[in-house]
Amino acid sequence: MSDLMNRLSLSAAHAKSNDRQPTAQMLLEAIEAIDARDARIAELATALRDVLDLSDSRKRRELAEIKEIIAKARSTLAAPGISNQ
Repeated sequence: MSDLMNRLSLSAAHAKSNDRQPTAQMLLEAIEAIDARDARIAELATALRDVLDLSDSRKRRELAEIKEIIAKARSTLAAPGISNQ
């Protein structure tokens, strides 16, 4: 994901230097949206951990599967080459 962020930043700088302000602004907004999405994912993961910490041991085993699924989903979202829209 950081490679994508670097490429977007470089493209925004290039667009700005070539006096293509609308393109630069769009790229900067994309970077902000990705950052906001990542922050929200981290927030949701923390909330899930808090719920798991409140669970009793029986529920914890059941919720462990959910935790694994969410971890796989986060990994998929972070994988390069995935189009996130």
